[in-house]
Amino acid sequence: MQWLIIIIYAAFSVSGLVFIKLGSQTPVQFQFASSEFSLRIGWLTLTGMLFYIVSYFIYLYLVSKNHLSYIVPLLTGIVYLLVMLSSVFIFKEKVTASQIAGGVMILAGVLLINLKK
Repeated sequence: MQWLIIIIYAAFSVSGLVFIKLGSQTPVQFQFASSEFSLRIGWLTLTGMLFYIVSYFIYLYLVSKNHLSYIVPLLTGIVYLLVMLSSVFIFKEKVTASQIAGGVMILAGVLLINLKK
């Protein structure tokens, strides 16, 4: 059950970031303005924000139920790796050799913190 919640968290977090990035590349559809403040947001950005907010509440739950020294590095590593993969496959971004090496080290770290004592 714990891993299912972690997977759901990662899916919402990464999806939120991807939608926010996609929304930053599309024309504006909603505008909120006052005399001192103006904010333009597209539906993709709003969707990303909603997903990211949901991921935050799942994050709060996971942090409350686990050791902080275990869960935060685990979640951060998983999300980092999934964001890197998303940026390559969805946005066609180039990944450097040092980013790949860092990703391998992060993956090794995620595996190491999950080894039983």
